[in-house]
Amino acid sequence: SDEKQIDKYEYSLDGKTYYETDGEFQVDATTDVYVRVTDYAGNVSEAEKTTVTIDTEAPKVDITGVVDGQT
Repeated sequence: SDEKQIDKYEYSLDGKTYYETDGEFQVDATTDVYVRVTDYAGNVSEAEKTTVTIDTEAPKVDITGVVDGQT
């Protein structure tokens, strides 16, 4: 779609209650997010659902082969 014709973006976490957004919002670690778009003519798209999963596990780093005095 041509972004110049988009009036607003809306998101929902339950698929029923929608909130207008500028593209940023907070979610829990794993959340279903529904998004719909309204154009300047008032046409509302069908809601699209996606699952957002935030990686909360710290990476494991192994350092080997460092000799005294080296970085």
